[in-house]
Amino acid sequence: MMKNIKILGLLAILIFTGCEKDENKIPSGTYLTGVIYHQNADQIRRYSYNDQGFLSYREYEFNDIITEKFKYQYENGKINRIDYYGLNSYNDYTLYLKEYMILDYNMVNITKSTQYPDLIINVYEYDNNRVKKIIHSSNSYTEYQYDSNGNIVNAILFKDGSEYWKFTYKYDNKKNPFYNVEPINENFSGVDFLKYSCPNNLKYEVFVNENNDTISKSEYIYEYNSIDLPILSYELFTSESNGYERDSVHTQLYKYEIK
Repeated sequence: MMKNIKILGLLAILIFTGCEKDENKIPSGTYLTGVIYHQNADQIRRYSYNDQGFLSYREYEFNDIITEKFKYQYENGKINRIDYYGLNSYNDYTLYLKEYMILDYNMVNITKSTQYPDLIINVYEYDNNRVKKIIHSSNSYTEYQYDSNGNIVNAILFKDGSEYWKFTYKYDNKKNPFYNVEPINENFSGVDFLKYSCPNNLKYEVFVNENNDTISKSEYIYEYNSIDLPILSYELFTSESNGYERDSVHTQLYKYEIK
């Protein structure tokens, strides 16, 4: 009888430690789990991760309803497919597959993104593992320049071989919570290298158009936690459309979980 009790106790320990191991399979670290918009809990982006610590889902919740969802699939530790789900109408809360993107690689670098069903293709060229040019489906391409930390400081859009739009950026020295986490910012428009591959947070942005006119300027204000991750940000936006008055827009609160 005592022998049976000992065996049962040993099995219980094995089961318990096995469950405990399953619960802690995700690598240790600090994970971005949510971004709340406008300081209200009615608009939230939620982030979920798989056992390897890679982003598996991103959902957008509006008034307690999931209105869009991205699903990320991986091969050899790299994102190779992203599915986008959305609503057909606000009377039907079912999410339907709308678009998907396939990513091709050369070793560790993304070389091509193909968006289906519209078959929009972007091709990426590199210099020292940093994207230097994105060739778009139209007769246009974007060239990038970097600072010593690997942040994009200039992005110039060319059309028909001529400089068309120019964006200039400056950064802080804190941690970008999207760095190497999520390559898609909004809906599909190719990989968002500004957030995905820049280690620091954007502080200033200037947009100059094809006529060399400064169309807009933005300053981004952050509050940080004790480990230099932003917990709040907002944009001071100045543009031709608002008469060059500075508006405070796009307030966001960031939520994290430590594993």
